Amino acid sequence: MRISTTTFWKSPPLIALLLINLLALDPTVLFKRHTLFILKKKRKPLAFCTLVKHESCSELKSVYTLPRERGKGYASKVIKKALVRKKGVYVVCKSSLVSFYTTKGFRPVKQAPFALRWRKRFYDTFLAIIFGEQLAILRN
Repeated sequence: MRISTTTFWKSPPLIALLLINLLALDPTVLFKRHTLFILKKKRKPLAFCTLVKHESCSELKSVYTLPRERGKGYASKVIKKALVRKKGVYVVCKSSLVSFYTTKGFRPVKQAPFALRWRKRFYDTFLAIIFGEQLAILRN
């Protein structure tokens, strides 16, 4: 297994996977400066995540493991690689995933950059009713 870095634009099959999973993944990574970390086995992607640069912060986004590969620690490996020597990285996640991210060194925060706060507020106001949970903002 190997973790490589690239962008979504250089990985068209992963763009399709991102778009197919719109309810779980954030397609806005396609329009922001990002680094895509992909864990592959025999050239087949098993898991990926992106590190996105905002004006005021960096954010871990679109953490995804193929359904048949879940529960094997692949997402943890990709996250660990993405965060090597990176501090002050934020993650915005559903409240049910807070415990997962705390095991990766993230902690809930009360103050966050505007780019993240508005997204949480919008989701919590309009979409939490549909999806049944609110968002949390964490930082490593």
